[in-house]
Amino acid sequence: MRFGQSNECLEQLQEHVKDNASGEKQKMLVPLSQSVYVDGFITKPDTVLVDIGTGYYVEKNINSARIFLKKRIDMIQGNASKVNDLIKRKEQMMQDTQIAFQQKMAQMQQMNEGVAAAASS
Repeated sequence: MRFGQSNECLEQLQEHVKDNASGEKQKMLVPLSQSVYVDGFITKPDTVLVDIGTGYYVEKNINSARIFLKKRIDMIQGNASKVNDLIKRKEQMMQDTQIAFQQKMAQMQQMNEGVAAAASS
């Protein structure tokens, strides 16, 4: 999950900041895609840019970013739970409809057999 990976990156960054508290620019590789990286520098190691949606980014400290990610993860998990519940209800409704349809078909078939038997006698 994308937000889980982001949370792991924040943990690694926080550990890196603790280990290198010298205040000088720190070199790092910046991912442009999954396979392409370029050299970059960390100028403010205690802040990160957080994508808040629709192409907007906000600068936050690491703890605020972690809180934001936790809220976003909780929201997504809650929505996924609601969708799963809805799917289960819809599947149950579909099964109920199929059973009712089969019962109606059986009744129609019995009525047709009864009419055919009465007509032949």
